[in-house]
Amino acid sequence: MNKNLIVWFICAILWMGCSKNEPLDHIYALVSVSGNNQAGKINTQLAAPLEVQILDEEGNIVSNVNVSFHVLEGGGSISEQLVLSDSNGLASVLWTVGAVTTSQVVEVSIPNNSATPIRLHSIAYSSGTLVDARDGKTYATISIGSQTWMAENLNYAVPTWFSYQGICSGTNYGRLYGWHALMNGNTSRGICPQGWHVPSDTEWNTLELALGMQAADTSFFSIPPIGTFPPDTIVFITPVARGNHGSLLKSIHGWDSNNGSNTSGFNAYPNGYYEENIWWASAIHIGCGNTTLFWTATKNSPTTAMVRGLNASSDGVLRHDNNLIAPISKDISCRCVQD
Repeated sequence: MNKNLIVWFICAILWMGCSKNEPLDHIYALVSVSGNNQAGKINTQLAAPLEVQILDEEGNIVSNVNVSFHVLEGGGSISEQLVLSDSNGLASVLWTVGAVTTSQVVEVSIPNNSATPIRLHSIAYSSGTLVDARDGKTYATISIGSQTWMAENLNYAVPTWFSYQGICSGTNYGRLYGWHALMNGNTSRGICPQGWHVPSDTEWNTLELALGMQAADTSFFSIPPIGTFPPDTIVFITPVARGNHGSLLKSIHGWDSNNGSNTSGFNAYPNGYYEENIWWASAIHIGCGNTTLFWTATKNSPTTAMVRGLNASSDGVLRHDNNLIAPISKDISCRCVQD
């Protein structure tokens, strides 16, 4: 065989071998498509797969490239560690979260490539029960991150409680309380069971941050604070919800539309609220099937306190203040949080 041909053949083999080990420089981006910031019960597979897409430097999809998925935090597992991108540049795996209610992270990268890895996050919760020694009622509970919450509305009877006797009555809906009755003299515990208390506005933010709310939204008002407008005026404003984590909190049925996924285990039903309005000389239950509100222990002014809300028209969470006294006051739900 011609020596020059042999040399060329050897060089060609070496070049081919070397090219397989070189970084795929034309691939520069991993993009999260779906599955990030989910919530689910510990040691359980999350509802949606983790899916990423691979793009080249011009933004074109890239197929037939190995994508690595690696559990970085939380101790969970994934269905495959190495996945080949399909004709749409997509690669996906199923994620089973670990046994801890702290951070759960999967890192996604392209082996032998300089593309920046991305990290996908989830929250795992654990379930339990609470027995209120005062009346023997048992409540489901959930632990998310550093907090443990009631997974049902408070249903403790006090002289001034209100419970709507209709389609919104029952264990899942609990009772509706005026803020002063709930706080029981403005103690932090309020009428929650021993070892539990009415959550503050900050504690609600902690829960929402754990479920994917952006930190910049912690101080955002969905409706301008009461007192922003002149007294004795009626202003109709469309509330602006924060994030889309409300879907994780809402029950999977009971809503007039847009049921939630309840992947957080919070299981919020559309209990509505009871409103007294001296302007319209009315006292009526409103919102059964499409709205629920929860008290916080935090006052925003001498006559208002902060609340959280969910509704059928949004996947987000509302944060605003609510009147404690006339002309318009509300009896609404409460979820206690553990001390």
